[in-house]
Amino acid sequence: MGIAKYRIASKEKESKSAERLYDTQLGLNFLWSFLFFKWGLRGTAFIEMAALLSVITLTAFEFYRIDRASGLAMIPYIAWVTSLFGLNFSIFRTN
Repeated sequence: MGIAKYRIASKEKESKSAERLYDTQLGLNFLWSFLFFKWGLRGTAFIEMAALLSVITLTAFEFYRIDRASGLAMIPYIAWVTSLFGLNFSIFRTN
């Protein structure tokens, strides 16, 4: 993620919307931890993670349009959040 962001930030003229999406997904990622762990809002965390996954996917798409390597570098992050999305759902459903 960090290297992808760095590569995008070095492309000054095209990167503003992609950088805003990146910052948004970081904020959503930060919020999810509080929703799930601190406040115990498993259902809300699940919905928030759906939004997070959507924003990550949009970020990867925008990164790919600007710099192919940066977009591809986001794929493991998408895979990781997708697996956690399923885990969040199963914990929400069983509790």
